[in-house]
Amino acid sequence: MYSTMDDLKLRFAPGFVTAVSDDDADGEPNTEVVTQAIADADAEIDARLSPRFNVPFSPVPALVAGISSTLAARNLARRSAASDGPSAQEITAVERLLTDLAEGRANLGQLSGAARMIVSIPLDTEGDNGDGGTGQ
Repeated sequence: MYSTMDDLKLRFAPGFVTAVSDDDADGEPNTEVVTQAIADADAEIDARLSPRFNVPFSPVPALVAGISSTLAARNLARRSAASDGPSAQEITAVERLLTDLAEGRANLGQLSGAARMIVSIPLDTEGDNGDGGTGQ
């Protein structure tokens, strides 16, 4: 998986993950629900980026982990009326970034400051950019 429940807990408002996944009202996040939301996000990433990149990513670029977290939170937020998930603007930006990556207008690990802010994580500028050494 490209992201984890802990990643979601760190990126979004306190209590968000529990609020959108606690189907049995025990005050704890439902691990199965969260895992499925992440798996669905990762499948979307792989489907959109497979024409250009070798997927699944291993190791996982920081940008991909951030995109996975945002899309998983979007998937969870769709289950309820929770308002502490990603904003519509953030979701649109992440979806646009996926399209730009897939179409070659952006590269993993070589993004502008604006793209880094989309996923709210620092990028490893000296590490592997996830393109398998092709420079794409």
